[in-house]
Amino acid sequence: MEIQNKVANQSYYKIRRSAPESDVADYGVDLMVNCCGEAVMRAPWAHGRISKRNDFYLLYSLGGNIVGQVNGKPVVIGSGDAVCMSPGTEYCFGSLDPIDEWTRYFWIHFTGAEAEGVVLRSGLTLNEVHSLGHCEEAFNYYEKLFSEFRIQGDDFEYAAAVQLRYLLYVFGRSARVNSVGRLDRSIRYIHTHLRYDLT
Repeated sequence: MEIQNKVANQSYYKIRRSAPESDVADYGVDLMVNCCGEAVMRAPWAHGRISKRNDFYLLYSLGGNIVGQVNGKPVVIGSGDAVCMSPGTEYCFGSLDPIDEWTRYFWIHFTGAEAEGVVLRSGLTLNEVHSLGHCEEAFNYYEKLFSEFRIQGDDFEYAAAVQLRYLLYVFGRSARVNSVGRLDRSIRYIHTHLRYDLT
């Protein structure tokens, strides 16, 4: 874990210690994860400049509020929200939460000939914020993907791509469920929290 300027980062790359080389658009493969990571930051913070990448960028907030721009459009990514940005999308993020509030999110950069199709088939719209709620199932797939990158065993690239497919599918399903209404969200909450005391 790397800590800089109130930031706790964990990040893993396909080619070890090569962050610049991780931003590639490779259409000679079906689906490939270039890199992934998790950030925990104390507010206020800002990236400070508009960025864009050659690959897809998936971000899922696990806590706090991220504010910024995606292709010049103001966005707020609250806890339980996700956005998947297409290659070449301009973005800039930060947090205006009160001092000592924490933002936590995970991110995945990926590419491949099937990348856009996998995102769209999941039901997610590129470059739009989706309200997913706190999706433990999705986080579990992310942890498995993260683990593949940490270990980098045989066929880890294939295994990471499989976890990404599952993750996007779960995100898309969660976005559809969350768009249905309050009753369905309440039922889903009850079903996922049966082992806890519910009021």
